[in-house]
Amino acid sequence: MQKLLMCVAVLAGVALASKEYGLKTNRIPTGWEWNSTCDECQSFVHRFEAALKNPTKMAELKALLRILCHETSYVDECRAFVAHLDDFISKLDPYLQDAKAVCTHMHLCTQRTARFHRIGQLYSKLIQKGTVGGYADIVCDECQFAATELKQVITDKNLQQQIRDFFRDNVCARFGKYRGDCDMVIEQFLPELFQELEAALANPKKVCHDIGFCGSTRRRLPGFLGLAQGF
Repeated sequence: MQKLLMCVAVLAGVALASKEYGLKTNRIPTGWEWNSTCDECQSFVHRFEAALKNPTKMAELKALLRILCHETSYVDECRAFVAHLDDFISKLDPYLQDAKAVCTHMHLCTQRTARFHRIGQLYSKLIQKGTVGGYADIVCDECQFAATELKQVITDKNLQQQIRDFFRDNVCARFGKYRGDCDMVIEQFLPELFQELEAALANPKKVCHDIGFCGSTRRRLPGFLGLAQGF
């Protein structure tokens, strides 16, 4: 359950920061603009960090997470996690100072992500042009290639262990008396996330169709992926 909260915290933080930036600058996006995947990631990290330092945004984020607690079977644990969210965020702050390092740890500053970036570029053209034409088949094929590559990454047991170790050693270790709770979050969060992603990617054509890259329909995905899809 807490994995859901962690994912939502990041996604909501970015969304709130982006919204605030748009309101302050009075800018309404007219289309998609894409830089490199690494640059986009670093931009998101900076926005996320700025939102977390805004008391109003933090209050909104906590309110959102408290609502989600009622959708889980760990209501009490969820509320306790949300109550200590400020402690968790304060431990993350030193890492967020180096956006490039964060994105590198997430494997978003490598050649491996080039194909995912290519999908975004092609899909943005579909949206801007308002037509499917020849781009649709290209986007569909690119999505399936990317889904296959992502599955290979997700099922890499060594990489999974590296991710778990990173959070335990660099995040949970700084939680003091809350370290046990943090370790529990990691133990529940990551295995379930990996399993859900692996199951979703088992059929690349289907998952690409469900998220709108193949065909003209877009279906609501189940579980944590469906929630993330809504952002």
